[in-house]
Amino acid sequence: MPKGNSRVPEGINDFNSHINSVFAYIMLASTPPVGGTNGSRIGWLPDEIAQVIDIHSRWQPLILLYTDKKGERTTLIKDSLLLLIKEYRDLNRSNNLYNRVAVSLNATLKDFEIFNIKAGTPLASVTHTKTAETGTKTVGIMMKKSGHLFHELLVTNPDQKGRAKEDGVKEIMFFKAVGLATAVAPDMSAFHYVGDVVRGTIVVNHDSETIGMKAWYYACVKNSKGELGIPSEIVGFIIT
Repeated sequence: MPKGNSRVPEGINDFNSHINSVFAYIMLASTPPVGGTNGSRIGWLPDEIAQVIDIHSRWQPLILLYTDKKGERTTLIKDSLLLLIKEYRDLNRSNNLYNRVAVSLNATLKDFEIFNIKAGTPLASVTHTKTAETGTKTVGIMMKKSGHLFHELLVTNPDQKGRAKEDGVKEIMFFKAVGLATAVAPDMSAFHYVGDVVRGTIVVNHDSETIGMKAWYYACVKNSKGELGIPSEIVGFIIT
C-alpha cells in the first residue's frame, strides 16, 4: 500500500470517522493567515479543498442509509460508499495531500493527529507498541557446569526451544541464597539479586567460606514496564 495512502482508512466505519474529522478540521478558521482556514494553512489549494467538501457532502446521506437499523442498507449503498473511499484515497495519492501536510512548515501537532502522520513527527516518539504483560511467564533452571567456587546455570522457558527470551520478556533476573547442604530451601527473603541471564546462561561465583554449602537459585522474568512474572521453582546445588 502506498505510504501516503495508508493514512486513509479503508473500512467504512473507520473512514466515516476520519472524513468527518478532516472535513470539520479543514473548515475551521485559522490564523495566520487572517481569514484563512486550517485547509489553506496546511497548503491545500481551493480546488482540492472543494473536492474534499464534495466527497464529504455525497458521503453523508449514504452513511445515514448504511447505518439505518430499519433495513435501508443495501449492497448498492455499500458499494457507493466504497467507491467514495476509493475516490478520496485516489485524490490523496494523486495530489499528495497528506504528504504535503507532513512536510509543511506550518504544520502543527494537531495536524499530524488529524491526518494520521507519525513518521518523522513528534508523534513517532510517543507512539509505542504496547508492552506485553508478563502474565504467567516463568523459566526453568538447570545446572550446565559446576566448578571450583562457581556454578554455570542454564535458564530457559520450558515451553520454548532454544535460549531466546520469550516474547514480551526484556530481562530474566537471577537470585541466590546460600544455606546448609542438608537444609530445605530458605525463605524468599534470604535471596539476593546476582545478575541477569544472558543468552540463556549465567555464571554465579561463590566465596571460599561457602564450600560444602548449598547455593539456592530462582529466576524471574521482567518486561519493559518493570512488571515481574512468576518466580521459577527454587533449585539448589552444592558449592565445591
